[in-house]
Amino acid sequence: MKSTLILVNGYGQNCNRLIQNYRLLCFCKANNVRFINFSLWRWYSKYYPGAKVPLFQKIFALVCKGIFRVLDLLKIDIIYHLDDKTKVVEYRKHILSHRLTLVDHWHLYDTEGEKQYGEEIRQSFQLLPEWYRNDPDYQALKKFKDDGCTLIGVHIRRGDYKEFHNGEWYYSDDVYEKYIEQFREFLPDTPKKFIIFSVEKTTIAGDDIYCTHAPWYVDLHCLGMCDYTFGPPSTFRQWASFMSGKLSWDIRDPNREIPDIKALYPYHSILFIEDYFY
Repeated sequence: MKSTLILVNGYGQNCNRLIQNYRLLCFCKANNVRFINFSLWRWYSKYYPGAKVPLFQKIFALVCKGIFRVLDLLKIDIIYHLDDKTKVVEYRKHILSHRLTLVDHWHLYDTEGEKQYGEEIRQSFQLLPEWYRNDPDYQALKKFKDDGCTLIGVHIRRGDYKEFHNGEWYYSDDVYEKYIEQFREFLPDTPKKFIIFSVEKTTIAGDDIYCTHAPWYVDLHCLGMCDYTFGPPSTFRQWASFMSGKLSWDIRDPNREIPDIKALYPYHSILFIEDYFY
């Protein structure tokens, strides 16, 4: 009996949904489970080859979405919620013992599946070149690299971070400038550019500063081009580091300095990313 897992609802925003898809896909590939992601193809298939699905799946998804809306209005919940990371073993047993499971959330991990299929999935979610090759920010970063510059990505999160995690990681420009100065000290004789990724305007400026203004998917790709990145804990930067294998640093405490550039680390796995948040 081959089981089928249908992801009904995407979790969070852009990179959360990519991580959610990656986790569930690793599990399904490793356990010979048919996987259908209702939300991913609608928003991401034009950007990533791994998000493309056959036409019949699109039609099936649209029909089911209509059915789910009716059930939701009737307050009938048929979704199996993967919302507790302490119940992963229970979730696995349920999915593998049922022909069909409809799920939401993202607490489903398979480390062996990641070892076997992680790189394959990662390659299938590289941004298609037609979406970035003519973008002025991508071209600027490519020129910096061609000129021999080391790129340091500075990911600034404001907006919802004023409330998220009790505002603990909502930092002023001064905090980011302090870490920029640290990198200047780490790499005194190295040509470098600090690439600022921020939805909001910042006061950070200088001859070695470049601010991007690209759509999120191009920003994500450009962040992955950087040799080093830092910022508050965020799935956006962590996904970029995971996809590129580049070194990164989480600013958890604005008073803590980076002891050395060797203290930065790559995200070899994205399965347990929420452990970085709590």
